[in-house]
Amino acid sequence: MKGEKIIIGTIGFNNFTKNHRANIGYDLQPEYWNLGYMTEALNEILNFGFNQLAINRIEAEVMQGNENSEKLLYRFNFKKEGVLRQWMFWNENYYDMSMFALLRIEYKDKKPTNR
Repeated sequence: MKGEKIIIGTIGFNNFTKNHRANIGYDLQPEYWNLGYMTEALNEILNFGFNQLAINRIEAEVMQGNENSEKLLYRFNFKKEGVLRQWMFWNENYYDMSMFALLRIEYKDKKPTNR
């Protein structure tokens, strides 16, 4: 229907700490993958977090094997810091998650790399 608004995904900060640290989460419907939407959204939320909220460290946990999400984070200079063993419980199973983080001093404003 013309003019109909649909939700194709979400992105946001899940929590903040008094240590100027925040965690992000994002989700995008598969039919919208690889079209640049999440790159644009992540760029905006990082810019807002570092420049408006004065966050020093932004973290993201990624289910192991989610190569698209890992590539997206690497493009913004996130570093993989390790594995959180059986960190997530979903569909009656435990899953290991990879921990990624980006520090304010590592952030390149509006310039994701082509990695």
